[in-house]
Amino acid sequence: MHQVVVLLLVISIFLIVGLHRSNSSPIIQSLTVLCAIFNCLTITTVSKKENEEELEQYVSHISEDEIICIDKQKAFDSLRCSIEKELKNLICDLFTKIDTNPHRIFPEKDFDMNGYEQNLELLKQREQKNQHFSFVLLIDYILSIYRHIKSLIDLTPELVLEDLKDYFEMKYKRREHPIDIDTLIYEKCQNLLKKKLIELEESQQILSNPKLDKLVELLKKHAEKPNNRSNLIFQLFF
Repeated sequence: MHQVVVLLLVISIFLIVGLHRSNSSPIIQSLTVLCAIFNCLTITTVSKKENEEELEQYVSHISEDEIICIDKQKAFDSLRCSIEKELKNLICDLFTKIDTNPHRIFPEKDFDMNGYEQNLELLKQREQKNQHFSFVLLIDYILSIYRHIKSLIDLTPELVLEDLKDYFEMKYKRREHPIDIDTLIYEKCQNLLKKKLIELEESQQILSNPKLDKLVELLKKHAEKPNNRSNLIFQLFF
């Protein structure tokens, strides 16, 4: 007979509600919405020092506020850098080819400079006002590629490439009548992404990200601690 273990996880939410605001109506409204989302009957606060100390006894912190260093893996870093280089080359190609960037508009910042993503966003807003919609499409593609490149440092290459491929496919198929330049950019991106995924599959390189391995290790230790009453939620946006 298999023993089934049910874990009750209590998620603690810490909020700074703006103590110096003269009008508390927005705060009360926000808390009411929060109650509705979590199906709560009431919200209470812990204000007494002795109660805070008592509560702290039942909350085990995942790393006890220590800075954890991750050992680099040469094979993983080599693969990540290779994919990052090809995606950067794709961005460069989309900007420089006249068939994908007929307006010949370019960002003011280089790829590796601080503020590159913000520069793209401002460029997109400006060209929307100028009604250069084909360029706005191009920037949407490039922003997605750029954000996925940044996520390579935390995730596995397969996950990043697969997610980007699926995202482009979903966005493209939603358009009932895509314009020619949209189709051209979409096919360029998909061809590269499919090619890289096939190469990874054929190489049989199953390389996990050392950061994720360490996170799994810490979470397992955290879950095994006695009197554990807290859980951590991680969310990563591309």
